[in-house]
Amino acid sequence: MTTTSAARKLAALLDSFQRRRPMRAGSLIVTIYGDAIVPRGGSLWLGSLLDLMAGFGVEPGLVRTATSRLVADGWFERTRVGKQSFYRLSAWGASEFATATARIYRAGEPAWSGEMQVAFIATADAGERAAHRERMLRENWGQAAANVMVRPHAEPEGGPTSNPSSQGGAETVRIGDARAPADIVVMLTRPQDAENARALARACWQLDALDAAYRGFLTAFGPVTDEIEAGALLTDAQALQLRILLIHDWRRIVLRDPLLPRAMLPEDWPGIRALQLVSGAYRQVLAGAERWLDRHVVNEGGPLPPPSMAVAERFRPM
Repeated sequence: MTTTSAARKLAALLDSFQRRRPMRAGSLIVTIYGDAIVPRGGSLWLGSLLDLMAGFGVEPGLVRTATSRLVADGWFERTRVGKQSFYRLSAWGASEFATATARIYRAGEPAWSGEMQVAFIATADAGERAAHRERMLRENWGQAAANVMVRPHAEPEGGPTSNPSSQGGAETVRIGDARAPADIVVMLTRPQDAENARALARACWQLDALDAAYRGFLTAFGPVTDEIEAGALLTDAQALQLRILLIHDWRRIVLRDPLLPRAMLPEDWPGIRALQLVSGAYRQVLAGAERWLDRHVVNEGGPLPPPSMAVAERFRPM
């Protein structure tokens, strides 16, 4: 295992990224900010962003177009100091990424009480039913029938849930940012056995597409991360590139993963191995990537401040 071999495999990943069409420069910029810039104060000079994006083969004109669109769409805010432009996530953009952060950098599987929440969308209005379904699907509920949604019930901090029958079978939950509306009735139930739980998962979530995505992730990143785990070295610039590519592709998968308990997943679920890969590789390249940022990127006040302590805790078991 040599540094040259690891660098060659990283170069192949970069080449593959550059050949993607369409080139979603805005999505990569959001990854860079959420992963590396927000923990260091959140603001970045456009010139530094251009340098960062050049490492991924993105042309300056495409970067400028993408940042303008991100501002127009409400993701970013721009400030000017003299002739220089600086960008940061807007309050809304920062909130969106903060919500995603817990899923992207999680260390283990979610807690599960062994029960399922079953939600019946009871409104008679077809438009309202469709709106409820779409919102709940975005929140990773599974769809069991046209107006029946399900998801695993996490055991509360106080311990196991009480018997639903003692509460009339209903369970208070939140849909979106608010308490479930009166026209959604949520109840608790328990699968008969492990096979029944896995069958429910297969029926209600698109696990085949996720399986393929995770296997593709493992195939793409496995060769270079295996070498790093075995002691191969990358330059600080290469460490940052691998870190960003890892999180960019990882978040595209994990944010559409319902993160079901392991007991509900098929045997040899590739998402478990993908989490092990990304968490191990991230810790390996983190120090080098941060050194590159220390030396090469600036905001309105000069070099970026040190990263927050939360960065060192990413992917670490509690």
